[in-house]
Amino acid sequence: ASNADNLLLVYPGCTTTEDFFTAVFPFTVSQSEIREYVVGLSRAHGVVRYTFNNLPEDAIALGVTMENVGLQKWVTGDYTDFIAADRRYDLIPITRQVSGEIDDYIMGTFPTVANERSTFRLGLYRQGQDEPYLSQVISDTLTVVRNQLLDIAVTYDNGTFNFEVLMD
Repeated sequence: ASNADNLLLVYPGCTTTEDFFTAVFPFTVSQSEIREYVVGLSRAHGVVRYTFNNLPEDAIALGVTMENVGLQKWVTGDYTDFIAADRRYDLIPITRQVSGEIDDYIMGTFPTVANERSTFRLGLYRQGQDEPYLSQVISDTLTVVRNQLLDIAVTYDNGTFNFEVLMD
């Protein structure tokens, strides 16, 4: 086994905005010779973009959780273990546009673990509350795929959320 077989990437968390790529390409470095190589890189994670519409005026924050996404990736192989990637976004009144649409929120995660589905959980928070006053889960056929965009549009309508999911 090569040294690359022992290298492991660990999911850096939702707040990290860096892109992670991997490639396995054997080469040597020599002081006497300059060589150029072309190496194909593979993006190690997928991107989930959330768009929210018509959120209640009393909502001061929203929490999003994507469950069943990879925790680690072997550089030469598959993703292992799984976690819930979650993030809480504060809603600042100035970010609410006249149309009621809130800015897009982006979260990078490792892909859904093989032969599994991801679950998306959304919660709305009011001032002074640590627990969401409204929470909903979708788990139908969600899968975060490496190097792809999963677009989740959420519209609040009379006490419930309506979800539209698109894969790019």
